[in-house]
Amino acid sequence: MKKLFKTLFYFFILLILTLVIIGKTQTKSFELGSLSLTQDWKGKFIDIHGEKIRYLQQGKGQDILLIHGTPGSIEDWQPIIDSLSTAHRVTVFDRPGHGFSTATGYHYTIAENAELANQLIDTLELDSVIVVGHSYGGSVAAHMATTKNNKIQSYIIVASSLYQFTPEKLYKMSTLPLIGKGITFVISNTLASQKIEEGLTNAFGGNTDILTDSFLKTRKQLWSQPKVLYATSKERIHYDKNLKAVSENYKDIHKKVSILYGTKDHASIQQDCAKLHEDIPNSELIVLKNTAHYIQFERTTNLLTVIKSHLKSTINVTDNTARKEKIFFKKGEIKLPEDKEIYTSSKNEIILFRPTEFEFGKMVEDSQSDSLVALDSHFEKLANSIAKTFKDSKNITVTIVEKPFVAIKYAHDTLYLDTSKSLYGIVIRKLQSPPVFVEANQPIEKLIHTINTTFNLKK
Repeated sequence: MKKLFKTLFYFFILLILTLVIIGKTQTKSFELGSLSLTQDWKGKFIDIHGEKIRYLQQGKGQDILLIHGTPGSIEDWQPIIDSLSTAHRVTVFDRPGHGFSTATGYHYTIAENAELANQLIDTLELDSVIVVGHSYGGSVAAHMATTKNNKIQSYIIVASSLYQFTPEKLYKMSTLPLIGKGITFVISNTLASQKIEEGLTNAFGGNTDILTDSFLKTRKQLWSQPKVLYATSKERIHYDKNLKAVSENYKDIHKKVSILYGTKDHASIQQDCAKLHEDIPNSELIVLKNTAHYIQFERTTNLLTVIKSHLKSTINVTDNTARKEKIFFKKGEIKLPEDKEIYTSSKNEIILFRPTEFEFGKMVEDSQSDSLVALDSHFEKLANSIAKTFKDSKNITVTIVEKPFVAIKYAHDTLYLDTSKSLYGIVIRKLQSPPVFVEANQPIEKLIHTINTTFNLKK
């Protein structure tokens, strides 16, 4: 028995020494990573706070900054980059220790990530920025919102932990003093691939349609790097403490914040997102049914719609009448039945809609416009005039809908008509242009002229 104990003791000491040596001799793997940015990968590098950060900038227009989770990279935003960049400037980057970005002096905290993101905004001269963060990136966005940055317009937080986080034991092992990096290096060459696939399957709620061979191969290449595994472990170990430090300041956030989560995501994330909505008076909460953690892949259209609702309006009218944009999503202003389906546009169309005591009304086709219920004379006259004007347009379909504003969910442009008593709206789906806001207290002929001019339509 003594001989066995002695053998095990020496084996344990040898194992410890081996792990220490591996950690000490693999500095490059933990700071720079084990992948090279070849032509197979998008992006270029910029120096921020002593780190070499991979970033990608695409499109022109209002700035949108996308921040990925942990682990993660630029590739996590593939579903929305091309769509957004048709009319906006999209900036996406690998956070330190992830993807191709370095981690030479990284301390793996949310505050550090927030500071780096703000520095990136300054260095790339971004302005009126909409910050969108997923998972850990959403936690970073929430931290950014507690600090003052006049270059940021608003925030969108997607499926994020915001008050609490409990790391798994494996992450604690990877961050142990002296031997943590050695353990991480061994895992990266043995268990990483399997664990990544299992984690993604869980994160997608068992929906394997998105987890193609190509998708999994890309994530395994990026996430199995010792640098990324170590960054993920350190961030998750610090996560709970970081959240507790910043969450006390959420109540002081005054800029527009949208919060999204799926009903198939972790219960703690659902709870945190709901609590943040309570703590931020001007926030909006979007709950997506039968959706797990990666909303940008599972519910791309919904996320695009929320992002576009944050974009600044472009006013393009021919007179000097005063214009006013109304905020429709103030907390408690509009309450809709949770069990109602959302109307979704599926073609190029003009939609006329109005709220009816914030209840969902009856959708009526153009041919039935004479039978619309509960429409006052102003709206009925407006509806008939608009329908008649665009009825013969080749690429536009006219649909008249009696619905509240928030029932319209799609990545389209909107002409909003704001009156003192009620809201009238015309939705023209035309993806290349930003929304236009005008007042309704003008002659219908002038209104029709504005629509034609703005959207380049012909009578």
